[in-house]
Formats: sequence, C-alpha cells, structure tokens
Amino acid sequence: GLKAGSVTGTDTLFTNNRYASYYGIDGYLDDTSSFSAANIYLKNAYQRISYSLHQQVGIIASYNQKVGDMLNLTFGGELRSWSADHPGHFTNLFGKKSLTAQTYGFTDTLGLVKSFNRTVYEGDLDGPTSDWGFPSGWKLADSKDPQFRTQYRNYKGETPQYTIFAQGNWKHEDLNIMGSLQYVWYKYKLTEYMPSENAVGRQLKASERTALGLIDSSYEGPRNGKFYMMNPDKKNWYEFELVNAERSRGFIQPKVGFNYNMTKNLNMFANFAHVERFVDLGIYYNQGRVYPEAEDEKSNQFEFGTGWVSESFNAKVNTYYMLWENKSARIQDVTKSGQPGYDRNGFRTELVGTSRNIGLEFEFAADLNKFLPIKGFGLRGSITMMDNRWTKVLDSVMVDKKNLGQLQEDINMNGVLDPGEDVNGNNALNDNRRVFNTSALNIDGKKDVVYFAELADKHVASGPQLMGSIGLTFDYEEFFAAVDMNYYAKNYLLDGDSYMQVDGEWTNTGIATGFLAPYDTKQVFTSKYDNKFPGVAIFEVSAGYNINYWLLKGFVSIQVGNIFNTKYF
Repeated sequence: GLKAGSVTGTDTLFTNNRYASYYGIDGYLDDTSSFSAANIYLKNAYQRISYSLHQQVGIIASYNQKVGDMLNLTFGGELRSWSADHPGHFTNLFGKKSLTAQTYGFTDTLGLVKSFNRTVYEGDLDGPTSDWGFPSGWKLADSKDPQFRTQYRNYKGETPQYTIFAQGNWKHEDLNIMGSLQYVWYKYKLTEYMPSENAVGRQLKASERTALGLIDSSYEGPRNGKFYMMNPDKKNWYEFELVNAERSRGFIQPKVGFNYNMTKNLNMFANFAHVERFVDLGIYYNQGRVYPEAEDEKSNQFEFGTGWVSESFNAKVNTYYMLWENKSARIQDVTKSGQPGYDRNGFRTELVGTSRNIGLEFEFAADLNKFLPIKGFGLRGSITMMDNRWTKVLDSVMVDKKNLGQLQEDINMNGVLDPGEDVNGNNALNDNRRVFNTSALNIDGKKDVVYFAELADKHVASGPQLMGSIGLTFDYEEFFAAVDMNYYAKNYLLDGDSYMQVDGEWTNTGIATGFLAPYDTKQVFTSKYDNKFPGVAIFEVSAGYNINYWLLKGFVSIQVGNIFNTKYF
C-alpha cells in the first residue's frame, strides 16, 4: 500500500529591547507612525516551520501450510521502501523583505573558529491547505528557491528494507507453542541539500572564490557535494561539506512462546523475543554530525504470566524483564542552544548504554449482573508497577574525548580523589569524565552536574512507572459507557534522577510579629524540588455505540479526560 502524510511544527522568535509604549488612542499598536509594530516590536521577529513529508510503499506476501493435525507453518517476505523529506522554511518575516537571522560557524583563513549571519527571505513550499491529500499535493521549493535562501534546513532520508520470515504454531491438546524467525536487511541513506543549523564551514580565499566563479548571491547553493554561502556584506564566501552518508545491515529476530491451559479456567504463558531497530536518528545524524560507529538498538524481552477466564470474571497477571542495549536519551541545556550538537532549543540526543526494564502487570474485569438488580454493569481495573533503570553506560561515552590525552586519575569514575589515584601528587583530581547534564539540580534546587558515569542504577525518564485504574462499565445492547479513575505516580522527570521544581507555596515573610503579624502581607514563594512528578488521580468518562448495519461495522464513541478538572491524592 501507499502511505503519505505530513508533520509540521512552527516556532516564532520575537525580540524587543525597548520599553516605551507605542500604542494609539484606540489601545492598539500604532502602525501609522515610524515606530510601527514592524519597526519596533517585530524588528527582529520571524516565524518558521519544519516539515516531515513521508512516503512509504511496500508489498507483503505469505504462504500457509498445515503439517499434520497439530502444526501450522507460515512463510513470507516483505519489501518496503520509505523516504522522508525534511525542509524548513522562514514563512513569516512580519513585513520585512529580508532578515539577517541564520547563524553558521566557520573557520577563517587563519584557522580560527568564528561565526557569520546569513540573510534569509520569506518563503514556503507549495502544498494542500490541510494535512489530507495525495503526496503529489506537496511540492518542494526547489525551482523557486535554488539558493535555499528561504530555508534553514533541508535533508532527506531513504530506507529500503527487506524482510524474510517463517513462523509456526504447534498445538497439542491444551499446549500451544509458537515460534517465529525473521531476517531483516535495511539500507539507510541520508542526503543534505543545505547545511544543518550547526554546520561549520570554511572561509574561502580570494583565489578560491575566483576559481569557483562565485560572483554574487545568485551563485549561492549546492554544487558538487558542497554548499556555498556569502555573508550579508557580500565580501566573504564560505564552503560547507554536505552530508551524504549511508549504512546497511542485516540481522535476525527470533521469538518463541507457549500457552498452556491447566484447567478450563486457568492458563499460563511465557515468551521470549529479540528485537533490533535502527539507532535513534538523533545519534546517527546529530544536528549535522554523522556518527557512523553508533550501533543499532537491541532488546531482549522475557515475559511470564497466568490468567483466569470464566463467565463472570477474567483476570491476568504477568511479569516482564527487558534489557535494552544502545539506548539513547534526550536532554536539554538551554545555555548551548544552537551550538554544534544542539538544536535551537538546546535539546540533544545522547547515546547512553543499556537499560533494564522490569515490571508487574495485573488486570481484571468482573460481571456484576449477579449482584445488582440492574443488568449490564461491570467492574474493571488494572495496576502496572515498573522499575526502569540504566544498568550500564558505554565506555565510549563516559570520557570526554577532547581530553583523552590528559592524565585521567579518576579510575572508578566517581568524581572523588580516592587513595592511590593521585598519580601526579598535586592533591587534586584530574577528571575528564564526560558531562551528561550541565543544568541538573539537586534536592535543594542547586546546580549539580550529572556525568555519564553517574547514570548507572539511576531511573530512566520513561513516563509513569506506577499506574493504576478502577472503573465501572455499563453495556446495554449496542450502547456502552464507562467511568474510570486513573492513577499515575513515580514519573521521573529526567534521566539520572535530577531534581526540578515541581511545586511550591506562598508564605508570609515572618518579619512582622506580635499584633503586627496579621498585617504582614508581603509573601515569598518557596519552591519544592523532587526528581519525579507528584502522584495524581483523575476521572475519565466514555460512551459509545456499536454499529452493525448491513456492510457497515464499527463504533462511534466520545471520551472526556479529567472530566472534573481536578487532581486527587
């Protein structure tokens, strides 16, 4: 089949250092004077949008064969081709013809690292008025913007993938054994059409500019795997290497499991699966930096459980254990926004190592018809308890590679000068541990830098690790409804168990005492810090109707989350 769509995101920047008021008598901004909104409040403002235009086409075929009375076999293959364009445009300069807004790094003719700002213009690609439509409805701005002067990024990812699989299902009386084996091969290709936001180019000498025939801004753009830009004063030219990288790999994914019915009501089950997937794109292609040595993510998953099924009560409990290798984490440091390796909001994706996810899940559903005079009511509930932690940090990410040549005395990577580590006898630790989060805080709200070496045995920021629900359901013919209370807790904020401000309160200063105390109206805000969000319970309501008319089958429903707009507990 063919699948296409678009995902867009926008960001807007406003800067204004004036504090005078430029409003008219009607209370609105005075756009008729020389101090108009465009000249004052929107002088350096712009709005830009990022696109991810995906196209996917594939075919899958399978063959089934029954062997005897107990074994069913399935063989097959899949061919899939995926591609995605990622342009980004300056869509609104708020009335300005151009703006010197995009910053790039470069090394000058003396080898010094500096930066320059490129002049950008307003523009956008052509597309449908909504996110619905055939892929041909989206047209990139190739011909109308050959110099890429309305854009801040433009790259494409392509992945052909082939899969061959075989699976079997063997059933004998109350025992059912299932197994499957997949071989997957992929080839990922990444092509830049313009430098990334954090690219570092090279300033060209006058002789090089002449040899390349670079005369004016109309000569900006891609050429022979490189991209050429000029600065706003049109005196200097810069050359950037465009990324054109690819990697391919094949791997095997096995899965095996069984289900055994011990009685007509009680069963037990277990399974194992090995799963692999392409390394996080933010690791392989980190804001223009390619990391070809990054290994793909790998996961070994084990599950065991038991269940009960009867006319009026169903329940299941299972436990799982999962090791996730070459896992990455996304963190933010706003002080490094726009620097190499960071996006414009200070986010970066970092390869960490192995995480261990272990959990226990329980769910049930009970029919209340035997206990209530009104038929159709039921009770349902669930609880999930998890403990997700980093267990191993890769050696390749623990040490600051820029300082590998320096003396490293912190043998056990604990940040403390332990006995026997003071090699040079200066009573000081020569530490080149690599920093994971420079903006981390401790329980008192003070800055407390977290190093990669300190992540081991710390929680993974993966959402609530304790969840529970209890609900009342109602079914009458085709109509159904439910009200549920959902509880969420142990939601760790950041990898490494760093703290953040999660709550606080206003309190009197306490300066006034005695009979003056009631008149002490001055208050201060005291922040409360924790490494996880407070637990919360909310109520949700849903209702719907099952449709089964002629060839039309389905349902319509409505759901309202946090219906009382109140947090409990």
